[in-house]
Amino acid sequence: MKKIVILFIALAAIVFPLCAQQGEYTRKSVSSLGYVWLGPDVRDGAFDMDAFSLFLSSYIEVDRFDYNDLSLSSLDEFKSRATALRTASVSSLGEIMQVTVGREIIRILSDPDIQESRRLNIEDESARVTLAQTKGREFGLTAEQLEILMNSAYIYLPYVTSASWVRDRDDVKYEIKGGIIWYQLQVDSDGATQIVAVESSSTSGQGTATIGNNNHKSYSFSGKTFDTNPQEYSMCAGLHAWTRNLSVIMRQIPDFCLTAQILERKNRKRFTTSLGRKDGVFLDDTFRVLEYYEDREGNVKSKRIGYGRIVKNVDNRGGKNPDKYSEIKLHWAKKVMPGSVLQEYPLMGLDIKVTPYYTPDIFIPRAVFYHVDAGNVEQSVGINLVMEYNIAPIIGIPQTFTEMEMAVGLVNPGMDIESSGSYLYAIYMGLSKKLWAGRLGLSLGGKAGVDILASSSEIDTYSQTDVGAGAFGVKGDADLMFMLAPNVHLTAGVSKGFPIGSGFGTMKRSGQSHDIPDFRLDGMELSGTRFKAGITWLLKQWDFNMFAFMDGMKSF
Repeated sequence: MKKIVILFIALAAIVFPLCAQQGEYTRKSVSSLGYVWLGPDVRDGAFDMDAFSLFLSSYIEVDRFDYNDLSLSSLDEFKSRATALRTASVSSLGEIMQVTVGREIIRILSDPDIQESRRLNIEDESARVTLAQTKGREFGLTAEQLEILMNSAYIYLPYVTSASWVRDRDDVKYEIKGGIIWYQLQVDSDGATQIVAVESSSTSGQGTATIGNNNHKSYSFSGKTFDTNPQEYSMCAGLHAWTRNLSVIMRQIPDFCLTAQILERKNRKRFTTSLGRKDGVFLDDTFRVLEYYEDREGNVKSKRIGYGRIVKNVDNRGGKNPDKYSEIKLHWAKKVMPGSVLQEYPLMGLDIKVTPYYTPDIFIPRAVFYHVDAGNVEQSVGINLVMEYNIAPIIGIPQTFTEMEMAVGLVNPGMDIESSGSYLYAIYMGLSKKLWAGRLGLSLGGKAGVDILASSSEIDTYSQTDVGAGAFGVKGDADLMFMLAPNVHLTAGVSKGFPIGSGFGTMKRSGQSHDIPDFRLDGMELSGTRFKAGITWLLKQWDFNMFAFMDGMKSF
């Protein structure tokens, strides 16, 4: 028995410090150069620094970092040398940083006030409270803490390799390609410094606008509005999508990925963590659960033992709520205990659901096709595409989504001519709520929108007839989900549509159009009951700015 106790104590002495070391996120000192390197393929006027700075402050300069303002002299010198480069590279820009802004960062981090401020985030919660209560007391840093401080200085440099517009009649399309280079200022034991490129990421973004569209005369985000023409609007949209993609990439970088220990078990699937608003965490943010161990050679390794999301997010900014903790609910886990480590699994909060469907009970009366011999239509097959945006960080209710659904289906009215085609289109907007029990989930939602029938037939070379009919409606959805992977869900469900009011229709023949009489639309049902099954992707990258304007509303 005595040997067992000694063995347990020895294991605890090894494992617990190991978990504490691996589970603590150390805030990084990050400096911006206020500069973007533009390549030769960037068209004149195709990059707006004011708009980019707005997106940068929301997506890159997030709460997990400490920011330093560099002196104007070092920035001007760096910009002058970097701009003079005929061709820029990660190493050449790093060499210029070494002798300009690098020296300035050393001066900032050596300031005693900065060191004390950063110490607030090196020690645990109780140490921060103690320091706040005894402001007059002097605190010194250990050699190890000072080394962490000095090696946690980063500089980021955005770069653009290409940016341009393409115009097709009244449509304007903008595309940008580029990324961010992250440099680390490393200091050895002798005080020698060097600038080292630790990460270089690239992605793209696109934006569109239409000439004459009144909605494209201004672009708004996070309380700020830019007056725009179509070119400028498409540029803002593309810059927005590009920066949002860079944010997800940045949060995947090991040095910047949030980590924290699981503190306390609330129930079988619910645990507490010290992460909160001061770290830039929002409701429904997702995390993997890791377990660290030593292999036979003494190397520290990790294995994934779970996955979950934040269901209660505590506002711990500025020392608020020191006795409260955020909570994470696990979707799956193996032997998760207090001391296990959470590792950020960044997602955009935007999902795409693709579900083929079959509808057995639509009804399109043959009277709609009175120009030809046709029959009633009573079924259709097609495909649904749903874009889901997580609004939980906006309204404070976990797993709540706003949805936009688009669908296209085939119908066969049995026309007695070969050259014909009939399709059903739908576009709906609504809300949904997802309920989870482990990997299994149930999504319940409601939407409102419109269903459209489009039919074209050509009786002879000189006579083409187009029929368009539609109806406004509402629908309810219920979907079962299975979490195949953190970012891939299988789904199967049913929806039921209900028309609102009477339908509408138009027939166009030989260039002449007229309304279809109401009596020919009697009983028309275009939505019906849809049985569907498919897959949902939780996106990490998306080249368009869909729902991006809502990112600035997050507060939970």
